[in-house]
Amino acid sequence: LVYTIRWRGLGPGTVRSVAIADSLPSRVRLVPGSIRTTAGQILAPTNGVVRLVIDTIAAGDSGELRFAAVARDSTGTATNIAFA
Repeated sequence: LVYTIRWRGLGPGTVRSVAIADSLPSRVRLVPGSIRTTAGQILAPTNGVVRLVIDTIAAGDSGELRFAAVARDSTGTATNIAFA
């Protein structure tokens, strides 16, 4: 599984201290070393939560956070929720 979270500053001003977090379902395991971003600081993942902090997002700025995960088993479904 490859997760991609995209963001964009819709303006008109600048947003400061933006935090993005994605809590992985218990049936999914993060692939170590797979987290990549085009901006911001990746925080160490804890308890299945991937976190990113972005100092500022100006109007028109955009970027993405990507990471890989694997399913712990092949049965059932898993729901993923991300928030900013």
